[in-house]
Amino acid sequence: MNVELVAAIAPIHRQLAISGILYMGAAGLIGITMWVRRKPQDANYRGILSIGWVLGLVIGALGLIMLLAGANPRDPIHILYGIVTAISVPGMGAWQIQRGHSDLVKPRFYAITALFVMGVMIRGMMTAS
Repeated sequence: MNVELVAAIAPIHRQLAISGILYMGAAGLIGITMWVRRKPQDANYRGILSIGWVLGLVIGALGLIMLLAGANPRDPIHILYGIVTAISVPGMGAWQIQRGHSDLVKPRFYAITALFVMGVMIRGMMTAS
């Protein structure tokens, strides 16, 4: 195990996970506000979701580097939470394209997805070492 690499990346991984939790929570609240106010999804909200998704990918990439360096989470399901985080927002986008939802409906489903991802990230922190 490369202890120095893991020791360097672990605190960054942890702090970005906290940031991801807060960010996706805010994205969920913004989506709920848009839905309640009957505001259509716009480029700003798509950007918010994209930033949250990329943040999740960066967190996952750091976790993968630590895994390849020999570190293991306390519970292997931690890895599954990372995978779910990575596929949730694009999966919701694909589902909405398939269903043909209008821009007025999309914020509701993206808000639910963002809050779901926030919960998965919280659960992931609980299963980390």
